[in-house]
Amino acid sequence: MKMNYYLALIFGLIHGMGFANTARVMLSKEQSIFLPLFGFNIGLELGQIAIVLVIMIFLFLLLNVLKVNRKDWILFASSSVFALAFKMTLERIPF
Repeated sequence: MKMNYYLALIFGLIHGMGFANTARVMLSKEQSIFLPLFGFNIGLELGQIAIVLVIMIFLFLLLNVLKVNRKDWILFASSSVFALAFKMTLERIPF
């Protein structure tokens, strides 16, 4: 389990460096990269938190209020994700 945290940290650092490099190209030489990058990261994190909250509320309502069977929901969601991933994969294969 500890290894997952290290892998996430390394991935996050590499991912962040890519965003920093892209942001640096878009900024003028006199402008500091810290504030635009900080603002971008805060916005990104707030967006992710908002999406997770919406999904959690939806799942709470679905499972507790509408009394949908948890096993059926997991099967439906997994099948939907697989179908979308398969469709996107087929669209990228050049025929």
